[in-house]
Amino acid sequence: MLKNTLIIALVIVIIYLYYQKQNNLASFTNSTGNFAEIEEVKKVNKIFADFCRNEIGGKDIQEIRTKLNGRQLTDILEENEDYETEKDELTRKKGELEAEITLLTNSRKNQIQEKERIITRLKEEKSELEKKYKKKARDLDTEQLENNKLTEKITSLEEQIKQLKADTPLPDN
Repeated sequence: MLKNTLIIALVIVIIYLYYQKQNNLASFTNSTGNFAEIEEVKKVNKIFADFCRNEIGGKDIQEIRTKLNGRQLTDILEENEDYETEKDELTRKKGELEAEITLLTNSRKNQIQEKERIITRLKEEKSELEKKYKKKARDLDTEQLENNKLTEKITSLEEQIKQLKADTPLPDN
């Protein structure tokens, strides 16, 4: 922006000098004239023409006026400043939004990691409970099997006792 302002200020100064030299040149042609000054004016004119062609993009003042489309240079500069201010503000807001997105993304990643840890912990607890359940089920099956064996043995012994009682007469008193 500073570069643009300097270029525009330089253009204005050159235009001013150009017209001043034009007025002086007219007075030179009416007088005996100093050819060194006329050469100086020609040099300035050439510099101005080169500047217009290369820096501003116009061959002459009329083309530059056409490019300005009837607007004043100061208006264009103010508009450019407004655009640059708006651009800076938007760039700042973009940076703030990117920082907020990063913060939210990291927060979300942390939430996901915490949920994954909870899921892992619950799976481990489930696995432990399943192991305990299976062990208790085996223990219960073992106890039931032993109980069934003992019940059969008791039944067998009761039958043997009955048989022995039936085989041996009881003494009468």
